[in-house]
Amino acid sequence: MQFIYKIRRIIILNCHKWISNAFWLLFCYGRFKNYCFNFLPFQALAPYKVFHWHDNSRLFIGILENNAAHVFIKTENKFNLMDNEERMNKLFYEALPNNCSKIVNSFSYYRKKILVFEYINGRTLKDYFLNPTPKICLAFFFNELIVIIDTLYRLKLIHRDITPSNLIIHYDNRDIPTNIKLIDFTFCVMAGDTYIDSKLDKDTLASLGKRLKPKQFLWDDAFSAFELLREIEMRTGQSFPSYRERFRKRIGRLTHKY
Repeated sequence: MQFIYKIRRIIILNCHKWISNAFWLLFCYGRFKNYCFNFLPFQALAPYKVFHWHDNSRLFIGILENNAAHVFIKTENKFNLMDNEERMNKLFYEALPNNCSKIVNSFSYYRKKILVFEYINGRTLKDYFLNPTPKICLAFFFNELIVIIDTLYRLKLIHRDITPSNLIIHYDNRDIPTNIKLIDFTFCVMAGDTYIDSKLDKDTLASLGKRLKPKQFLWDDAFSAFELLREIEMRTGQSFPSYRERFRKRIGRLTHKY
């Protein structure tokens, strides 16, 4: 009975999300697009992965007029979340530019913040799981992930949502992977800071990445990376004991509790 209730709740929430997004595209998108064109010299602007929009977070792909460069655009109804993402993303980018997407511009729209990111030629680890071609060297991936985890630790940042959806495999123009980029710093916190948590409900927090202690809402990015390694081992049938140990040794260094 409880299982049926959960399935029904998921269906209702998704229907509400799709109806809300359809309404926004019909009645608000034109005004939003004109506002963006007035603020930045776009050649074109189009919605991106509409069915992935959630919690009033909307994604777009744009082409700039001056150099034909592609950009990734994100907006969110909650200004404080976008403001937090901008600050945390810039902190991490300054420390590790090769492993983070650069914010090239930001502006406000009807009390909402719009972030404009450089476009990353690549795909998420989640997409790679669905179609693992061209193959990537997993040792390369784990080494990149260790650098990301160590940089977060050095900056005293806890990302809290290190998942396959938030790790992008970046390819060069020959389709050779060059680095791994961490994205979506919306819920990232500085050690000891509880401001963003005060603006979120428990359902939102429960939806974030792997927690060290789920019932206590305790996050540890090293633990998230360790769990990701275990998932890759199960999917590939390969074992990586040395990397498993390197991630395990990092667990507990820096945590955040709600």
